[in-house]
Amino acid sequence: ELIPGDDISIVYNDPSVIGDSRSIHEQRLRATFVTGSLRAALERSTHGARGTVQSSYVGLRRFEIGEPIRVFISDADKDVSPQPDRVPFTVTTSLGESVTIEAVETGDHSGVFMGTVFPVAGNPARADQLRTEPGDDLTISYVDEHNLDQGIPWTRSIMVEQVVWRDPEMRVHKVVSEPLEQQRESEQPETRSREVRPSHRLVVERPAETTHGATVSAVLGGPLIVEVLWPTAARATDSTVTFYAQTSRGRDKAGRSSGDRFDLSVPGTVALTTTPGAAGAGALSMPMYAGVSAAGTRVVGSALDVGLFSVNIPMELGALPEHSFAEHDDGRYDGLAEANVLMVSPEDSIYVAFRYEDRDGRERWLTTTVRLAGDALFDVMDRQYSEDLTGIYVGDRMYMRVVDPMQDVSDEQDRVTIHVTNPRGDVFPVELVETASHSGTFQGLARVVHEDELDQIEGGVNLVPARYGDVLTLRYVDGGQTIERQVEVYRGSDGSVVPFTKRFRDPDMAVRTQFSIAEAYFELAKQHRALARDAERQGRTEEHQQLQSLSRREIRMARNTLNEALRDFPDNPIRAQSDYLLAELEMEYGDEAVDESAKMASYQRAVALFTSIVANHPNSEYAPRAQFKKALAFHKMQELDRALEEYVKLSYMYPDSEFVADTIVHLGRYFLTRGSVLERRAGQESDEVEAEKMRIEARRQFRTAGEVFSRLRERFPGHELMAQTTVLAGMCLMRAGRWEEAVANLDEVIDDRDLDAPNVKAEALYWRGDTFLRSMQSDSPLPEAAAQAYRSFQRLIWDYPETRWARFARGRMAEERALQGQGN
Repeated sequence: ELIPGDDISIVYNDPSVIGDSRSIHEQRLRATFVTGSLRAALERSTHGARGTVQSSYVGLRRFEIGEPIRVFISDADKDVSPQPDRVPFTVTTSLGESVTIEAVETGDHSGVFMGTVFPVAGNPARADQLRTEPGDDLTISYVDEHNLDQGIPWTRSIMVEQVVWRDPEMRVHKVVSEPLEQQRESEQPETRSREVRPSHRLVVERPAETTHGATVSAVLGGPLIVEVLWPTAARATDSTVTFYAQTSRGRDKAGRSSGDRFDLSVPGTVALTTTPGAAGAGALSMPMYAGVSAAGTRVVGSALDVGLFSVNIPMELGALPEHSFAEHDDGRYDGLAEANVLMVSPEDSIYVAFRYEDRDGRERWLTTTVRLAGDALFDVMDRQYSEDLTGIYVGDRMYMRVVDPMQDVSDEQDRVTIHVTNPRGDVFPVELVETASHSGTFQGLARVVHEDELDQIEGGVNLVPARYGDVLTLRYVDGGQTIERQVEVYRGSDGSVVPFTKRFRDPDMAVRTQFSIAEAYFELAKQHRALARDAERQGRTEEHQQLQSLSRREIRMARNTLNEALRDFPDNPIRAQSDYLLAELEMEYGDEAVDESAKMASYQRAVALFTSIVANHPNSEYAPRAQFKKALAFHKMQELDRALEEYVKLSYMYPDSEFVADTIVHLGRYFLTRGSVLERRAGQESDEVEAEKMRIEARRQFRTAGEVFSRLRERFPGHELMAQTTVLAGMCLMRAGRWEEAVANLDEVIDDRDLDAPNVKAEALYWRGDTFLRSMQSDSPLPEAAAQAYRSFQRLIWDYPETRWARFARGRMAEERALQGQGN
């Protein structure tokens, strides 16, 4: 119990001191006054289980005559007695009418006081009513007698406006790109990967006037920001509006022309609902952009004050969805990531719309057309796509990469062409292939050969003849823009020692021998790493460090051996297998690396190699493995969103692959983790409105996780993880509030007579009982919930008494009142 001016002494008596040190340690504090605050709010009521009603309060900016306004005063100095204290406040209209009302403390020593004022159109009938004319605003004030702001009594006040009609104004921000000035490498902006250096920056311009009926430009890979300025709708912090977007591809498929009115049934249409706020640029999906800067007019004041609703519509290159995500509002698309992403093509026009009712109740639409533009990156690099290539020996290869989303013109893997010109004016085309459908990244290679030896090479593809000392010019034409790179052909050639050249007449045998040696090193490294883990568990620190060092050395030797084989015999038929083993070695090397930068560099090299396998050997048995390991590498790098994209690509690129089952498990865990994080953050959030938003989003993530986990049983009924993932599906659906679906999944495991997994069945029975109990706390409890919960727990205790789930069930039956008496 404190009052301002109290001294607080904190004393610690140290029982054991060395020398003449003091044993008593003391710190002193002094309690002071606080600065009070004032806010207006609207009360929201929600109906809970068993007819209960729960109230929450959201910040109010604009009111309507006839609705109550809650006033909250936070001032601990006003808590002066053991009983609920009272604080008077005054409400005044624009015309000078006023009323004084008392706010009552909300709880014992809470220091928060709540009062209510009722604006009415006629004469007041009660002391808490205030006559308010149309157009009147209200000023709410109280005297903060003790504070640290002015130190003297000070009147704190806020103003809430009356809702008045104003037509909404829609603006779609114009986005253009600007090339970056040439900079030294040390001055280049940091990027997510050292392999890509940005070449442009984006400028987002907010127009001064509404863009309704106009056409604006946007950039693929950048933000698409749309806003509505509508104070009439911005009443409280939880006020919402909805924006819609669709593409010309969707309109063409639905048989609609560009001049037709906005139709929500057009395939691919998305709907994004937002509260008052200014949308940020978000993450840029193309690596050629260094960042985003703002231009144009600015909104002065907070978003709620001016009535600003804004959203950044996510765009991705992709196939047109079969249906609209905006036509139904029954929750069928809740939790689906694609429901909030506009799938676009470079040739698309985007139609952005906002729907509202005018003051006469008639439906109105505001629309803007968006034209897409884009930029390109072109690099000539080494084999790992990690360093720029400025010079090359005859016989070596140039690896080329183009990032150009505007060339992703089909649902297949598209192609672009690089033109290589020598000093004599000869031009040689080199074709690059898109790494995956709708990636917008194209890769390929060309081999430099001496022009006198060109006729002696049979079956060569992408050969570039040159002379020693030539400077080759490589050009990529992006619309009207040409990007050039130059590569010098060194005089002479790079010598190397090729193992087994004198011992094997067959080059294939030499490669396979080196490949076997690399595999042997790899297996030795894995065995030594397992022994190192055992030594660490048993506390043998020195042995653990020696074995770890040996494992890293063996991985390095395996990688070097394999690199030499690939360098000396690049066209060998086992290239895909060799590349895959090399990529796995990079992953292992990253796992063993102690230095974080070395670990990330190894993972990035592994990603580049796995990407090359999928692009250059799409029909080999290693392609689906490489796609799965690529996603796993991103997972290890903690880039979870990119890992999710790669897992999804595996599912539709190789739907029959054995790795799809592992992908389903990883995807389910991804959404389960996101839901758990949101649920935990909601429990820590002090703002109830934000907390409820987090809980809603968490339930969506749990629902998605449950649906993903359940697919393993449908597609791979004999998989070893089928039972565990089905239980996980039931648990996730339970946390999402999908009671019947949760019980159905759990019953699949419980009633499976062929399943010999007592612990899994015990877990399923426990969560089945828990699901019925949780449903009793919701608005839609399951039938006979208490009885079903009792039967599940009792069956668990009888059938699987030795499991830990049986112990949990005994505890629940003793604690839960709803279960007591059910056995009678």
